[in-house]
Amino acid sequence: MAVEALAAGRTGVMIGRQGGRSVEVPLREVVANAHPPVNAELLRLAQQLSG
Repeated sequence: MAVEALAAGRTGVMIGRQGGRSVEVPLREVVANAHPPVNAELLRLAQQLSG
């Protein structure tokens, strides 16, 4: 599903599991509901790797 989203040009989402199925979740929703603090260095690395 992640590859399909990327191939379709959908960005700003991650793939998660909900109710036993894969779903797209907007990253702003993920960050807003994050419990541990975001590791800024890992976030920068992810941004560099994604283009």
